[in-house]
Amino acid sequence: LPIFIEEEAKDLFKAFDEKGAAAILFKGPLLARNVYGDPGLRPMTDLDILIRPEAMDAADEVLRRRGYRPPFELAGGFKPQANPYHNSLLYGRGQGFPRFVHIHWHLLNLFSYDERIMERFDMEKVWTSAQAVCLEGAMIRSLSPVHEIIYLCVHAFNHAFSPLILLCDIDRALRRQGDRFDWGLLTREAFDLGVWKYAYYALYLVKELLGAPVCPDSLVSLRPARPSVFERRFIGKTLLLSTPRRRGSMGLVCFGMNETWAGRGRFLKRAVFPGKKEMAIIRQKDPSCVTWVDYAIRFLSGLRSS
Repeated sequence: LPIFIEEEAKDLFKAFDEKGAAAILFKGPLLARNVYGDPGLRPMTDLDILIRPEAMDAADEVLRRRGYRPPFELAGGFKPQANPYHNSLLYGRGQGFPRFVHIHWHLLNLFSYDERIMERFDMEKVWTSAQAVCLEGAMIRSLSPVHEIIYLCVHAFNHAFSPLILLCDIDRALRRQGDRFDWGLLTREAFDLGVWKYAYYALYLVKELLGAPVCPDSLVSLRPARPSVFERRFIGKTLLLSTPRRRGSMGLVCFGMNETWAGRGRFLKRAVFPGKKEMAIIRQKDPSCVTWVDYAIRFLSGLRSS
């Protein structure tokens, strides 16, 4: 299965290049091959591909030719726009491997605790610092080492550090970089992009649980000044590895990560009442089909998981 996914990634990127569609491959085959050293050591089920928003039409055409379909018809030319909730479409097909290709137009793909993070997260820096890497004979654009670690930290946090392999990804990526890794740059980028709290918690856990070679000075610099009781309790449970952690439970943690009650109020309002266009992307459905039922499902699922 990993080999089929790897071959599909190479074929897709060749087709993207022919269409002039700028794209970056992250996670998946690149982690398996270049970080773990063996595609059999890192399970994967889909491909995650970052595109420039203006390349959406070209990417959609390539994917449809290979049998993939979006979750809803992109009538009138779908124009992806970065929003604080969800920034991807999951293309699927009935047969072949992988079954799904996850097309992203922004690296932040889950609801953040502070809407200003989306404003601060400069995707142009991600694109200009991207690097070409070799994937079994094919040159494919990937994230820079620093942005790869930052993304893996945010991704692991948003999934409540479960399963543990999300922390293993960070550990293995750091060990692969070794002394070449620029910790000063990571610290500056984490602050500039607004995601230093995500980076701190992920790096702290990967150091404590897996002994990852994390720079102590970076941890001190990134450490939140006033972690809430929700943050402390969650990190304590994660360190014990004895309490099941659910993604939905991160709502309380993100609530506490806002350091003012005004910020917490804004978080709750945005969490419960996303705009109709944002809800369509969250629910992966046509905006014209969004109703009050979608809001009710979101509200009730949040109550259950909290």
